[in-house]
Amino acid sequence: MVGVNDLQNLLHIGRNKAYELLRNNEIRSIKIGRDYKIPKRCIIDYIYNGLGIQNNNALCYNIIDFKSGLSIKGE
Repeated sequence: MVGVNDLQNLLHIGRNKAYELLRNNEIRSIKIGRDYKIPKRCIIDYIYNGLGIQNNNALCYNIIDFKSGLSIKGE
């Protein structure tokens, strides 16, 4: 898992764009309180989708905010 700063460095994007991708669920993430944690697999899935590559092995799950309860959605 990586944080937002690592996501920025990996994708060569700014802070605002990183948070936009996470808020819009374009990159699946785990939100714990105010912090986002992003499984590396979710970043790989995002890159594959951007390249138009069909990824039949998409294993990324979205776990939403532990404070408000646990919700898991698979792709």
